Amino acid sequence: MPSTYDPVRKLEAGSDRAIMRAILVRARRLQLLARGVSKEDPRILRLRDEQADHMKEALEEMDKEQWRARSKKRLEEIKARIEGMQLERRKRRVAEILKRRGE
Repeated sequence: MPSTYDPVRKLEAGSDRAIMRAILVRARRLQLLARGVSKEDPRILRLRDEQADHMKEALEEMDKEQWRARSKKRLEEIKARIEGMQLERRKRRVAEILKRRGE
């Protein structure tokens, strides 16, 4: 049975979760502001800092996702180049064998 673990999906889920946490924190902060709590209230300042932390985490997770995608693409390019070199080598061998048979 093939494994269902996919590290890229795990990273995407990580950034999505961080964004959702930031949105929820922002909603809590806006609720407090709507109730008339001062912008300088410690609860508001704490929630603002918490939201900033979650957004920073989301950006870091997205950077990881992009890095993983670039690394995967680069790996695929290297594999294709190696396969191309192997194909060229096979063509040369076949050409040499046909040349020997033709002599």
